[in-house]
Amino acid sequence: MSSGDEDSLRADLEEEIIVDQEREEPAAQPDGKVGQQDAWEIQEILDQKYRRRGQTRQKMYLVRWKGDHPDDWLHYSHLRGAPDVVKAWQDKQVVEANTMKFQHCKVYHQHSIVAETEFIPAKVEETKENPFKHLFDITKRPRVKPPRGKREMEAHEFSEYFKLANLKEKMENLHWKAYEEVLRKSVPPGVRILKPVTNYEIKYNERGEIEKFKARVCLDGSRTVVPENETYECIASFATIRFLLCLSTRYGMDIVQTDVRNFFLQARMPAGKEYYAEIPDGWAKNDPKTHVAKCLAPWYGLKESAKIAGDQLAALLTSVGMIENVMMPKVFFKWDQDDFIVCACHIDDAVWCTTSMKKLNHLLDRVDKSFALTRTYEPTKLLGIQIQYDKVKGVMKIHQGSYMRAKLMELGHHAINRKTNSPGYIPPTKPNPDWKGNVKVKATDEEVRLYQRKIGIQMWALQYVRSFLYVCSP
Repeated sequence: MSSGDEDSLRADLEEEIIVDQEREEPAAQPDGKVGQQDAWEIQEILDQKYRRRGQTRQKMYLVRWKGDHPDDWLHYSHLRGAPDVVKAWQDKQVVEANTMKFQHCKVYHQHSIVAETEFIPAKVEETKENPFKHLFDITKRPRVKPPRGKREMEAHEFSEYFKLANLKEKMENLHWKAYEEVLRKSVPPGVRILKPVTNYEIKYNERGEIEKFKARVCLDGSRTVVPENETYECIASFATIRFLLCLSTRYGMDIVQTDVRNFFLQARMPAGKEYYAEIPDGWAKNDPKTHVAKCLAPWYGLKESAKIAGDQLAALLTSVGMIENVMMPKVFFKWDQDDFIVCACHIDDAVWCTTSMKKLNHLLDRVDKSFALTRTYEPTKLLGIQIQYDKVKGVMKIHQGSYMRAKLMELGHHAINRKTNSPGYIPPTKPNPDWKGNVKVKATDEEVRLYQRKIGIQMWALQYVRSFLYVCSP
């Protein structure tokens, strides 16, 4: 190569370098100074992730700086000086989770894999303030016992609330047309007229607050003669329900809980069965001396009420395409092409697991025409058991935390986060300090009853001891 060509090539390279230097972006300028050092201000958080360091996982934020400084990943501890930015990011995450739910379901059926992606808006449950919160504080006194009978109800400290609950019970019976008033002389000879009994109950929530005052009118069915095969109603055990929860976790299925409101009142008395009862106090439109109530629905208290209502619900589910499992009674399933729907009925409560929320809602709409029910999407409490389901990670945790906390507070153990002694060792005899001979005397009846109560609570919780494990998808 000649010297002239080398000079020409060198000149071209120098020109390209100059051009490239002119095209370089200007250096980022700081937005301010902290002391004598340059500083940038965080504008917003764009994303977050977790970085594993040994046995721990560290949260990282992708932040956008004000000015020309590029985006950068920072450890969450570096944002302690910007609490407003972190709070805005957390609020944004909550809004996005409540407005749009991403579902990615995997269905395995007949050696075929079908992936479906649906965008379904999640129903946001409004958190209403408890109107009965001011009535009772479990940290200051034990739970209030509900009254028994009309006299105790009228003298009870919450009598006004029980009267309103009794009025609500009357309106529910009228709404569902659970009875009709007929002449007393029209009752067939030999048919016993049953006596109504009103049961009162106080419902508490997981925080130990009074949640609801309930009144239920029942019939004294102990004097009726019913064949044994008409008094037994199958229900799905919790072991079966736990199996369905494991199945949902394994295949990323959605979970919905339904509750039939006033289940027995919505059912109809079958042909050939007639029951008559005295009209409850305050319900009569005619003279109670000349009229009685004819049951059009299997009222609470009758021996065959659960069987009648359960059979009618099972027939309804079968009519909409569900098939009852032969080996597991009250477990119904349905295949719709590659979509799967399964439910387990526990009297008026049911757990539904599905791969297509759209098809499940369509099926529940058909059921709702005959049995009005309430739906709870993504339930957190199921038959007294708390569930925490992370569909993205494929992890579900089942426990009885609220039950145990409420019982501990009821027994006087308010410091639930601290260690406590064994909840119930009482020796059969104990020393009497007032007796000089140090003669041992038996424990009092109150101490024995408290000991038995603590043991009973633990025995009830041990029924679900296996549910304290994590159910993970491999």
